[in-house]
Amino acid sequence: MSNTAQVTPYADTGSSNLGSSLAAGAAMGVGAGLVVAGGALVACAKFLSEETEQDIQAKEHYKQQLREERLAAARMSYVTLHLKDTSSLLEAAQTLGYRIVQDPVANPHAGPAPVFLQDRAGRRLALQPVHNTVAIAANCEVAHIHEVMRQHSVHAVQKHLGTKWTAVKSRQLADGMVEFEAREASVAQEGGAATIKAQVGSDGRIHVDVDNVKGNRCEKILGELSKAVGGKASVVKKKPAYWQFPGEPTKVKV
Repeated sequence: MSNTAQVTPYADTGSSNLGSSLAAGAAMGVGAGLVVAGGALVACAKFLSEETEQDIQAKEHYKQQLREERLAAARMSYVTLHLKDTSSLLEAAQTLGYRIVQDPVANPHAGPAPVFLQDRAGRRLALQPVHNTVAIAANCEVAHIHEVMRQHSVHAVQKHLGTKWTAVKSRQLADGMVEFEAREASVAQEGGAATIKAQVGSDGRIHVDVDNVKGNRCEKILGELSKAVGGKASVVKKKPAYWQFPGEPTKVKV
């Protein structure tokens, strides 16, 4: 008689998942032999599943790849401001829900330390004083920096007008701008008691309108407001009253 055959060294019919085998053995749970064998299999599974140095390195490499991909896809933003320090910005950011996530470590050789902030949505800000200016960097679109600047400007204008002006009124316009109106507390002012209107835009820029004052004292009023908000005036347009001396009758074209 002739035959062909296959001789196998394996006691089972093929490879199987050790975890599944353990679960099946536990479900059967009969016989002392099975209990002993199951304990041995558990020991084997524990040894085989322990994290090796190569596993740790592979995981760290994978994490680094993910981080680099995230950074490459992120929309980083960066702006520089006329502000001298970060205190008012920090207050504005905290009002919007940001919190300090890492205390800055002072380094006398590196200058002022940055302040790191984060909100619940994961948006991050870094506030860094740089040579009498302040830089804001963010891991998100610049619109979120503008939101902080708007909050800063609204608070700064309100504070300034509240200390030096009277009859201060504020309202939010249909386009989202916040408008402040006020008049000087004292009427005994050179050129008359001025009125002021300040409109804060969505990016923190402020449109200022100084009225009812003759001569160049409006420049002082504008300068004081600019200093209070940590900004500088630009695109200044002079009204006809600027060219009039205080006490001079108003010139009217006929």
